[in-house]
Amino acid sequence: MTETDLVIIGAGASGLLLLQELHHHKFCGSVTILERKAASNDDRIWSFWDYHQLPDYLRENVDYQWPKWRFSSAAGQREMHEPTQPYCSLRSGTLRSLTDDMVNKLPSFSIIYDCIVDQIEQYQGKSVLTTSKGQWSTPQIIDTRPPPLHHRHFGLFQCFLGIEVETEKDAFDPSSADLMDDIKNTEQGLEFVYVLPFSKRHALIELTYFSAAPIVPKTLEPRLQSIINQRLHSQSFKPVREEMGTLPMYSIDLNRANANSAHLYGGIAGGAMRASTGYSFLNSQRWANDLAQQIVNHRQIHHQRPIARTYRMLDLLFLRVLRTTPELGVSLYTRMFQALEAKTFIHFMSERASLSEIAQVVWAMPKRLFLLKLVKSYLKSNRSTDE
Repeated sequence: MTETDLVIIGAGASGLLLLQELHHHKFCGSVTILERKAASNDDRIWSFWDYHQLPDYLRENVDYQWPKWRFSSAAGQREMHEPTQPYCSLRSGTLRSLTDDMVNKLPSFSIIYDCIVDQIEQYQGKSVLTTSKGQWSTPQIIDTRPPPLHHRHFGLFQCFLGIEVETEKDAFDPSSADLMDDIKNTEQGLEFVYVLPFSKRHALIELTYFSAAPIVPKTLEPRLQSIINQRLHSQSFKPVREEMGTLPMYSIDLNRANANSAHLYGGIAGGAMRASTGYSFLNSQRWANDLAQQIVNHRQIHHQRPIARTYRMLDLLFLRVLRTTPELGVSLYTRMFQALEAKTFIHFMSERASLSEIAQVVWAMPKRLFLLKLVKSYLKSNRSTDE
């Protein structure tokens, strides 16, 4: 059995960022990450807007930046431009390689890949993890594995399938990303296309739905292929990589009902993902920084939800309306994109908005209609409970 001061379960964004922050804050103890996937896995691209407090190890390793980003629907289109706070993307493979290089220089840090955690037991004041690659004993576990999806909520599911493509001819504008392109209401939910152009001949094209029920990502392939052919005017392309998933668009924090302070949850399970958008990277970095400081200073770990209550409440109200009145979705997103200045939009999306900026977002909504639908959604949920 291997003894270690801290076990992190999962080498996703939250797990790797926590290890980076522990190194940055000069943690002297031993840390082990247990990851079920292979080391070479590069299955995600995390995106966020740059800001002045972004750590150097992230800013210096950003893979792509776009000073402009677009939105479009049948009701209109909008392009925002903010070169001082560009939209950024970081590949999961980049962060993994950066962390692997760090671990190779630090004998007290380790990452065990292809390692499945089978059981966690308490023994003599410590946690014992039984895995496919042996046993570890530790006084503290930070569990960053994604939680299972559930259906007892008034939110939605974000279901997506993306293909990274390379073309023989110029097909993309690498100066601008499409955040929500051609957003529309469909039988499956609110549909839009997300495009990250890495060069004129290389891009990620992703089909996304905000739906009331999970959609198996692979079933989206025919629709995505049609969209790609249309965008590329039927020119041939080479598929480079796929990414797919289903994200919970509802409030999650497994720490709320967790009485075991020696086993805390991080990442999506710890409330790091913004329910209305699916963005979580910056929240995970801030959480990792705060937690690393607590650990290094030998303080009792106190979990604080990465997203402030104000944003959680606004997301709850917004998603209730979107769930019960999906036909309003295109109008709500269109009004928000068209009404806000680029910096206000960035600050709100990144949970850094001032009170006046939050008021601008609220004011952009169709207030009377929004409140009417919100009241109806609560009346409907009460009737369902009574039944």
